Amino acid sequence: MAKRKLTLIQKNRKRRRQLLYRRALTMSLLIGFFIVAGAFMYTGRLAKLTEAKENLAAYQQQYDELIAKQEYYRNEISKLENEDYIAKLAREKYFKSEEGEILFKLPKEQE
Repeated sequence: MAKRKLTLIQKNRKRRRQLLYRRALTMSLLIGFFIVAGAFMYTGRLAKLTEAKENLAAYQQQYDELIAKQEYYRNEISKLENEDYIAKLAREKYFKSEEGEILFKLPKEQE
């Protein structure tokens, strides 16, 4: 009877160890799965973030170019509102002269 009781206790201990091992293995697999899933999600979002930063840099460059053009055109508009500038521009581009003025076109200097 004592021997039988001892074998039952040993079987019970062995069974508990197996259950503990199975629980630990199951928990390890679940934790591993969540770590791998999290890593994939992180790298995916990191790639999207990198792409968004590149797009932002490109759009910022385009914005800066447009601001420079806008400033140039505003400057041109303010110049074209001045009659003296329009007269000077007409003389340079279209060879319009004032009365008694003689125009000579000189060749451009080459560097």
